Amino acid sequence: MSASPASPTTPASPTAPCTPSVDDPEFRNVLPETQEHLADLDTSKVELILALNESIQKNLKDEEREIFKSWVDNSTLHRYLRARNFNLKDAEKMLRESLAWRASYKPHLLRAKDVASQLVMGHLYQAGNDIYGRPVLVFKCHTVKDPHDNDERIKFIVYTLEKTIKRMKPGIESMVWLIDCRDFNVKYNGDLSLAKKFGSTLQDHYPERLGEVIYFDAPGVFRTFFKMISPFMDSKTKKKNFFVELKDSKLQEKLSKKFDLSQVEKGFGGTKEVDFNGEVYLKDLMSDE
Repeated sequence: MSASPASPTTPASPTAPCTPSVDDPEFRNVLPETQEHLADLDTSKVELILALNESIQKNLKDEEREIFKSWVDNSTLHRYLRARNFNLKDAEKMLRESLAWRASYKPHLLRAKDVASQLVMGHLYQAGNDIYGRPVLVFKCHTVKDPHDNDERIKFIVYTLEKTIKRMKPGIESMVWLIDCRDFNVKYNGDLSLAKKFGSTLQDHYPERLGEVIYFDAPGVFRTFFKMISPFMDSKTKKKNFFVELKDSKLQEKLSKKFDLSQVEKGFGGTKEVDFNGEVYLKDLMSDE
């Protein structure tokens, strides 16, 4: 186990339905994970973390072992256990698969220059944090055909996840997505195979990293698309998805329960003027590497 592991956290248990309206009280009350330090865990959970730490190190390939040393800490072990409802065998299987994937895909080695042509397009970027300190990712639907193939697009998403996680402050484990659906159309955004691949990558290799997803002004065709991909989501993930309408007169009041509106773009119900500059965003990411 790596030295000085970050304190693990445990997410709240949202009770909101899969697609509530912004008027549902659950939308206002869903909270991020609670801080739960190892010292505060009950004995059974501590024992499971220790058991997973010991068992996962058996029969690892050399590259997987190196990744384990640099990537796995108590917080990682705790997330994988939470994702499998503290079933040791299932959590170990999941973590082994992630170690093998990281050894093969090498997401930790991706750099901004590898996905520069997508970064500058402004369809996916980090935009501050919510009031709980969770990083916010903005996604905007394409209005023209994306020239990148699905492998390139998944690589871009993985890079963004890795970069966002790397920038998380201590004690923060999950992120919030704001998705602008106003320009959604099946021709440019309805690739079911891409959506399934993204969903499986997030669930299988980034467990407990998704805090909430808020969809803005989703047209009927998007909601139909969502229903098509939702069967591939686990039940916990489904409950973290919310649909809202920008025309709601109380939207700002409700969003203020989660965000500092001065840091939220006007296009998402906030007050921040944003003129996205892809070259500046790319330069900022490259300066971090």
